[in-house]
Amino acid sequence: MTDDVFTSMPPMALEYEGRDAVAGFCRAVFAAGRPFEAVPTRANGQPALGLYLASRGRDAARDRPDRAGLSGDRIRSMVRFESGVLPWFGLPRTMPGS
Repeated sequence: MTDDVFTSMPPMALEYEGRDAVAGFCRAVFAAGRPFEAVPTRANGQPALGLYLASRGRDAARDRPDRAGLSGDRIRSMVRFESGVLPWFGLPRTMPGS
């Protein structure tokens, strides 16, 4: 991540700025031991990921498209979108087999 990395989650008013704040947020989300599956896609010409979270096994997946802005080989921004926009990114509503 860049030193001035920024993450937001519209329409929620949650925003984090700076490497320590964003890293802390990511640790809290991913350290919970929940399994995620990442599907690569593109958003606004930038690399993006669709993250599929299995809360009670594969039959109870929640889906969220996420977009990362890059600066060279480092992340400078991350945006989390509501699941209703998944088709805009060419992503399935749920993972196959879920």
